[in-house]
Amino acid sequence: MNEFGFQYQLTLRMFLDSGMNYAPNQIIKYRDELEFTYTEHYSRTMKLCNMLKTLGVNAEDAVGMLDWDTHRYLEAHWAIPLSGCLFHTVNVRMSPEQIEYCINNAEDKVIFVNDEFLPLIEGMKDRIPTVKAFVYMTDKEDKTIPDTSLSPIYEYEALLEAEKDDFVFPDISENSKAALCYTSGTTGNPKGVVFTQ
Repeated sequence: MNEFGFQYQLTLRMFLDSGMNYAPNQIIKYRDELEFTYTEHYSRTMKLCNMLKTLGVNAEDAVGMLDWDTHRYLEAHWAIPLSGCLFHTVNVRMSPEQIEYCINNAEDKVIFVNDEFLPLIEGMKDRIPTVKAFVYMTDKEDKTIPDTSLSPIYEYEALLEAEKDDFVFPDISENSKAALCYTSGTTGNPKGVVFTQ
């Protein structure tokens, strides 16, 4: 009898690998500021996977991301779930109280934070006890971390530069957790919704 359907796990890696397999030199543009080939994007994604290990993130830990639609967000979209972790896409349009609730409910271990949202996270830092580290991100040419009460805090590009792109993706099930989003505009606290690979 013939077998039907896919004979392999349908994970996000199938999409990530597609760019490398079919158009490794294709350009990805971020605004009018940066451009990467799929090969460079793949390398940065693998470095981010290694960065997560360096930061002490373990399989199934949640990692929060407060950023706009940037190239860093795209890298995290691949790296966090393909490392076996849970990508918590923090809705930056929620109220500060709801964002704090979601970070605590998700039990985020690390928060990646765009410079625009630094004051927001500073205002709740003492009330998000599961967060063990913060990663500062900016589109500014000067990547220096400003004076902040967040600790420990690291700069995204500096951490990425220090990593190798030799990450070996673990074998994960297409049914494993990939991303965590929260409802908004409802009564009561936001509700977490998990998306699988």
